[in-house]
Amino acid sequence: MSALDALSQLQRLLMSVHGVEETAQAKDYLVGAAVRERVAPEASADEALLVSEGGDELHVGLFLGEPVLAQLARGAQAPWSHERLRGFCAAAEGVSHFLYLLHRARARRPVSQLELEAQGELDKYLCVLLQLWVVGRRGASPELRHRLFDRATLRSGLPAAEKERYRVAGALAAACARALEARYVAQGRLDGLLREVRRLYRLGTFSASNLPSSAARTLRSKRTLPVAISRSASTGGLSFASRSGRAPAINCRALFVPSSTRANRLSTSGRQSSTVTRAIHSSSEPA
Repeated sequence: MSALDALSQLQRLLMSVHGVEETAQAKDYLVGAAVRERVAPEASADEALLVSEGGDELHVGLFLGEPVLAQLARGAQAPWSHERLRGFCAAAEGVSHFLYLLHRARARRPVSQLELEAQGELDKYLCVLLQLWVVGRRGASPELRHRLFDRATLRSGLPAAEKERYRVAGALAAACARALEARYVAQGRLDGLLREVRRLYRLGTFSASNLPSSAARTLRSKRTLPVAISRSASTGGLSFASRSGRAPAINCRALFVPSSTRANRLSTSGRQSSTVTRAIHSSSEPA
């Protein structure tokens, strides 16, 4: 299976997890390194969501580095090595940003950078957790959570405001993951987990209206376009590479134009487990 097919399966997995439908495909919005370097030269070399808003048009480009796509296309039975976890999580974060941005734009609801970051952090946990769950390893959730959240450190050189925003986003996602683990994962309640995750997604649990006042203040940031939405962190030997710029509030009608600059992508042989998506459909109750 090619990396692009694996990326489509990752998008289907996230749509299944959150119970949403989206016709736009992240793979059709991939841009190459030259575009990233021209539009957002300071963005991560692994993953970045590029956004430009003008009137009623929203232009989106998703950059994923070639090493990320190569790891994404590896077989589902491959061990969760440093390289695989790094690549998979970078791709999951990028697709999460892409889907959540579209979800909020189509609902004509504003979205902040903090929301995108927190949702991306939670979605990384959920995507890896479900890959482990389907092979009978849901018991690895505490260690996964520890690696993703407790051992994460931001790279040096980030402005204080960005560090604080990432700290809050990580703390919010960690608290949510911990609660989901205790209530659903530890008890093997996949149906309950999906119901709650979908409820939180529709609610916009990381939006300003649902956050403590201190976090809501962190959420508000100056609008600057174009924007690279990503972060850069190392997680105890596991690097989740991405780095953030500033995200605009989206409250307009969205027009998505697939990039014409997408280069030919990897065709690395591999299999991204579609068993997870099938298991979600068969195990979940109506949201």
